Amino acid sequence: MTATAQGEVQAMRTIHALALAVDDKDRYTRNHSERVALYATAVAVHVGLPVEHIERIAIAGTLHDVGKLAVPDSVLLKPEPLTSDEFALVQRHSEAGERTVLALGLDDVATWIRHHHERWDGKGYPDGLAGERIPLPSRIIGAADALDAMTTARAYREALSLEQATGELVEQAGKQFDPQVANCLIELLGNGTLSLSEEHRVVTSYTITPVNGDFASEDYQRI
Repeated sequence: MTATAQGEVQAMRTIHALALAVDDKDRYTRNHSERVALYATAVAVHVGLPVEHIERIAIAGTLHDVGKLAVPDSVLLKPEPLTSDEFALVQRHSEAGERTVLALGLDDVATWIRHHHERWDGKGYPDGLAGERIPLPSRIIGAADALDAMTTARAYREALSLEQATGELVEQAGKQFDPQVANCLIELLGNGTLSLSEEHRVVTSYTITPVNGDFASEDYQRI
């Protein structure tokens, strides 16, 4: 194995170790990073992004919450509504994640992670970007993150059904979510490419080819 190949293998091991560390921090979000990566990849394929972009989006989806390692468990796992100070602490995870991923030499991925909680209407964080000023991979990962959060049971609420989650995507298209990305997720859910069954919420099928009522309060804004 060449030195370059060895470096790539080690980098992937580091990526997966970090993702496991984040998911193990909260029993309610086990495998969350993997699912977000899968959902984001499915969207990236569906909209026809180049293979190299799809691969990087998969990495960003896997690492999107790595900054939560810096959030105290007493805040991250709190079942009650967060105070304003606690919420501000949780919001810093996107910037902490950016710093961590920059240290891995993944500059583009780090930027996407920084902005995965921005909103289409400019009301997100950390920089209040709006519309197409938000990198497309960040818009995709943010919507995938929200979808998994909506359909995952938490200590403070039950999981939404497929119909309820689809309704939220419809409601928040053009507000929280890029309308194109939201519509893509709705289509993938509708045609069965994305399965959100309790037994296995997975991407059921996709092929990578070289082609081109606000629910966001206490739930997936803190996830």
